[in-house]
Amino acid sequence: MTADPPLLGTSGGPAVIRHQLAERAFDAIATGVGDGTSVRALFATERSQRRVLLRAVLDAARPRPDAHGPLVAVDEVWDLLVRAERSDPAETARVLYQPQTGIWATHVLRRIRNLVYDDAPLWVDVGYLHAMAAAAAIRCGLRFRLCVPLRQGAAMLPTLGYARLPVRDAWETVEVAVTARGAVRCTSRSGTTVDIRRPLDLDTDDSAGWTPCTVLHARAGRGTLSVVLDDIDPYRHILRPSRPARLTPAALRRWENTLADAWSLLVAEHPEQARGLSAGLSVLVPLARAEAFRPRSASSGDAFGSLLLSEPDDAVQLAATLVHELQHAKLGALMHLFDLYENDSRNLFYAPWRDDPRPLGGLLQGVYAFFGVTRFWRRQRQVAAGSRSVLAHFEFALWRQQVAHTLRGLLAAPELTGLGRRFLDGVAIVLAGWLTEPVPGNVAQRAAAAAMNHRAGWRIRHLCPPADAVEALARAWAAKVAVSGPVPPSDMRPDPAARLLDTRSALTRLWLADRDAFRELQRCDGVGRRVSGATAADLAYVSADYPSARQLYLSDLADSPDRPDAWVGLGLTAQAVGHKLVAQAVLTRPELVLAVSRAVAARTGRRPHPWDLADWLGGCLRGQGADAL
Repeated sequence: MTADPPLLGTSGGPAVIRHQLAERAFDAIATGVGDGTSVRALFATERSQRRVLLRAVLDAARPRPDAHGPLVAVDEVWDLLVRAERSDPAETARVLYQPQTGIWATHVLRRIRNLVYDDAPLWVDVGYLHAMAAAAAIRCGLRFRLCVPLRQGAAMLPTLGYARLPVRDAWETVEVAVTARGAVRCTSRSGTTVDIRRPLDLDTDDSAGWTPCTVLHARAGRGTLSVVLDDIDPYRHILRPSRPARLTPAALRRWENTLADAWSLLVAEHPEQARGLSAGLSVLVPLARAEAFRPRSASSGDAFGSLLLSEPDDAVQLAATLVHELQHAKLGALMHLFDLYENDSRNLFYAPWRDDPRPLGGLLQGVYAFFGVTRFWRRQRQVAAGSRSVLAHFEFALWRQQVAHTLRGLLAAPELTGLGRRFLDGVAIVLAGWLTEPVPGNVAQRAAAAAMNHRAGWRIRHLCPPADAVEALARAWAAKVAVSGPVPPSDMRPDPAARLLDTRSALTRLWLADRDAFRELQRCDGVGRRVSGATAADLAYVSADYPSARQLYLSDLADSPDRPDAWVGLGLTAQAVGHKLVAQAVLTRPELVLAVSRAVAARTGRRPHPWDLADWLGGCLRGQGADAL
């Protein structure tokens, strides 16, 4: 890997270099080995990616008067950045290489190209460059004066914090200056001032008008993880600029304690992943707590080193989420260097970790992310105890099965390039060994049922069987005659409203991890208010009360005959009690069962009994199985 050149070029733009990744490093990333070295190598390439984005912003903003507004031109700002880089390259790099820079740059470019709408004036977004220059100059101890945007009363200085000043208009400017004595002061148009305290250690308490960035430090053994817990930067989120949303002191303490425990676990039991995170993770963006066993997380290839995640249930969940997002970050950086698939593919695919169909690139990302998650749980099941061990076995069994299922289809995709196939072959070689490892029988059955639950739930929402085949089956049912012969495969018609396909899996996790909490859920009214999408029938199914589950699912279908989750629950219950024909129909072709039920109702004016129809259709479909997803 070539060493970095000076950060900033001298001809009005950032310097750019070429990078090479050795074959052994490429293969190591694919198999998940040597994460610390791999992430450091990829991070070096991401620095060049940031340079390219900065140059694109400079070129796009220069000819646009509305990109400057009341601020100085971007070339003058660049001159200040060059001064800062010459004074202290490391401090300047801390500002320009922060993950938020990538999100900001792509947002500005989309705005200039009219690809996104924002109610802020364009100069407010472009002016983040001015704020970065001011922050870099402050870090380097330079004297300067520069106006930066005041976004609805907050002037952000990236990596430092933000000043809060009274405003008359939503979009104003504030002057940032370093005086002869080295004091840093922000002055609004009305003359109000806010002083930025020194030293700039980033973890001081809020002072009058100034809110510093929050940095969390986790230490265990010889490993250290230092990350910004970013609840203030306007470009911390992936989709759009956001206002500051400062955490409460109690929430901040929970994050600090949970991160410390998660880091200790990673260093002790998952050292390769810990080295990768230490090398590549620099920003955590906190989101509101999600429901139990339903953490939310996201990352972007534009923001290498940053991830968004909901407040975790515990340290183990946080550790698993960090590993998951590290995988996304590594693959995103790798795909900035290499084409792993052809970009002109418009096909959508089944992804067993999503509610919606995914394009090939998203599917590739998911396979690699959950490959890392499977690795995490493979080790975790060896070190956890009690109910945590049972849950770890479940997660390992579930995700190795889901990754293997998806990987088989992905390897057959003609859109893959030679490098893409080589990368996935590396994943497949490692995964093949894991598939033979034993898992306790009952846990393995629950994992298989969870995989089938998601697949059937996805099919019934996103696939549509051929109309002529549905009509033929409806006529045969009404005439009480048997039908033989293959039923053609279904077509994909994505339902944008599809959601909560993981409800029974979330309940299963609760059953395995905390039986008392599950029993309490059974005793309460309105289970759906506590676990979104859950019903009394789901509680009965997960607790293996199959007679009750059958009756409750049938009752749900009597009230709402088109409920996808009730149809799939009925199929799972049939599978659990050994009724193969009902399970065959509902779990392999649920979209067909639902379509025939509707067609029979349209033909006869009355819905057929769900169990009887599924039993009959199971006979018609005997030996056919599901069409491939």
